[in-house]
Amino acid sequence: MNNAGIHRAKEVQTFVARHERLSVEDLPPYAPDLNLKFMGTSG
Repeated sequence: MNNAGIHRAKEVQTFVARHERLSVEDLPPYAPDLNLKFMGTSG
């Protein structure tokens, strides 16, 4: 997850905690190689 406010909201954290299959991973501030939008594009 990035640092967007919605990802840090108490409701989201509670929802994730209640569902075993979900997990939250923190991403570095700038990681275009981890962004699907940029995968497979040239230059």
